[in-house]
Amino acid sequence: CPIDVELTESCLIENDELALSVIQQFSRLGAQVHLDDFGTGYSSLSQLARFPIDAIKLDQVFVRDIHKQPVSQSLVRAIVAVAQALNLQVIAEGVESAKEDAFLTKNGINERQGFLFAKPMPAVAFERWYKRYLKRT
Repeated sequence: CPIDVELTESCLIENDELALSVIQQFSRLGAQVHLDDFGTGYSSLSQLARFPIDAIKLDQVFVRDIHKQPVSQSLVRAIVAVAQALNLQVIAEGVESAKEDAFLTKNGINERQGFLFAKPMPAVAFERWYKRYLKRT
């Protein structure tokens, strides 16, 4: 079963050598390493190339009402372009509307999370939800 490990940007800043070592250990174990809340913390683009991460998780601050926010649209397009150049996956967090989802999909973000798809739920409820989801797809 594949495992995704999420690290925040601040983890990379606080002790970069330790962060690099931990990321490498997770990678050796077969885990995917995702940088969570990308764009809201302290990280720079140079860190994306320095740390062997697999994906960046675009914070919901960029996603909220993106279909009406030209600045957010430009930033997301630029982030996607950089991520593609570095062979990183982009995952959008906080997707709550079909319009947000459509914009993100159109602009190369194939993985999205948010209330549009499902709200947090207990494991038992998730099992029922997932079975219904599989029947729809």
